[in-house]
Amino acid sequence: MLDRFTKRLVAWAPIRVFQRNLAVSITVILVAIAALMMVLLSLFVTSHVRDGLFQSRLEQILADASRRSASVQSTFDETTATEPSALQNVAYQLMQRERQNASGAGVVGVLLLGSSSNPEGPAINDVVDTAVQSVVTPAMRKEVTKGGRQQWQSVSVQIGNTHEPGVVVGQMVNLPVVGAHEFYLVYSLAPEQGTIDMIVQVLGVGTLVILMLLTVTIAGVSYQLVTPVQRAAAAAAELGEGSLSTRIPVQGKNELASLAVSFNKMADSLQKQIADYETLADLQRRFVSDVSHELRTPLTTIRMSAEVIYDARAELDALSARSAVILHEQVDRFDRMLSDLLEISRIDANTAISTREQVDIVQIAKRVIESNQTLAENNHVEVTLEAPGPVIAEADEIRVERIIRNIYVNALEHAEGGPVKVQIARSKTAVAVRVRDWGIGMRDEVAARVFDRFYRADPARARTSGGTGLGLAIAAEDAHIHQGLLTVIGCPGEGSAFMLALPIKFNEPIEDLPLQVSDAGLEEARARYAGTNPGGGVK
Repeated sequence: MLDRFTKRLVAWAPIRVFQRNLAVSITVILVAIAALMMVLLSLFVTSHVRDGLFQSRLEQILADASRRSASVQSTFDETTATEPSALQNVAYQLMQRERQNASGAGVVGVLLLGSSSNPEGPAINDVVDTAVQSVVTPAMRKEVTKGGRQQWQSVSVQIGNTHEPGVVVGQMVNLPVVGAHEFYLVYSLAPEQGTIDMIVQVLGVGTLVILMLLTVTIAGVSYQLVTPVQRAAAAAAELGEGSLSTRIPVQGKNELASLAVSFNKMADSLQKQIADYETLADLQRRFVSDVSHELRTPLTTIRMSAEVIYDARAELDALSARSAVILHEQVDRFDRMLSDLLEISRIDANTAISTREQVDIVQIAKRVIESNQTLAENNHVEVTLEAPGPVIAEADEIRVERIIRNIYVNALEHAEGGPVKVQIARSKTAVAVRVRDWGIGMRDEVAARVFDRFYRADPARARTSGGTGLGLAIAAEDAHIHQGLLTVIGCPGEGSAFMLALPIKFNEPIEDLPLQVSDAGLEEARARYAGTNPGGGVK
């Protein structure tokens, strides 16, 4: 559930923009930090102002309440009333007077309550303001009753339909005849609260304005800073794709300008080195091509002489006859090597000619098997061919035959007397030829390099068919020319499997493979080998 939410969050468009655009990321992060700082500053200022206003207002309230309590006490001390009823009237008038006189000081309620410390004797009714009576809590009455000291408490006062902050101040007063009573004054802090609200609004609006200005400023600065980096990234991407003429314009003399200068120097050096390498490679290809062509004429003369000697070997003594056979074989090998070198030079020079026609892959495979029957018999290899019937594809017959011959001959050479199976299958978009042997096999690191030119996994191993070391490399290039794929997988001691996949029609991509490069038996063998030989080069 959490992973699904995380994926949806990452896929959200603003998140993608934040992740992919450095200027946006810098702007968002800096504005967020500035917003946090402004909010903290606003909270600090508001809190400091609120505490200062409250403390100042509280001192005024306590001083005013003390004066009014003294005035009330003085009035009660001077009264001539000796009866509770008369004293009740005096108390009521006195509270009314204080309520009116103290309204300018922010008083919104006056209360005179009988004290629980004088439960017996004459008494008068409480003089209360019903609108604010509930703000005097039992806990405060208890504290007021304990002694003559002034007590105060922050409260919420309801004025009409609104609640305002306030302070209630209480003190004991002594009345004639009826004794001690609790005297309370309720003050409103609405003006102070209004001041704080105004400050909060000013800070809020100011914070929004500052954040908007900061956002525009930071976005502009970020764009100015990130634009050269974006140019450098785009130039590096173009350089990586092969556009060696890409350069970054140098502006100013700061660190970004130094980066552009260094990048341009690197691009110049890289362009020069690649040009030198291309010149060297071109000279090398021309040398190989020229030498191969020049060797053709003397080789033809040598071949003709070798054929004459080889045809007359029956008339020679045993040593001379054996030399004639070796000469014949080596001339053939030399001829194939020259042909391979010429083909490689044409491939490197992008001058290889390829034709397209409807060919039967099964017939090509049969022809390759028949032409190498002697090699299979000499190596004691049993060959089987599995094919569903004619398999037609649009391909270059000569190149396809060369690919199949190379991987087939390679299988015969490394079969170690085991069987070799050739399988052909097709799908809607591809035809596949798999050659499987049960010979010495190979590790994965060998399979990764087996198509390299002149690569041999075991240099001490003799070639029974007189190969040149270019066959598999040429086969891979031929497959590439067909927009196909040539792959291999193996297991030491269990054999290898080469697979050629070609599109049925030229320039149409392969969408489904009729065969996999590895069969079930080879996969099981690889699993066993990996289990018994950890780190043995098979995964």
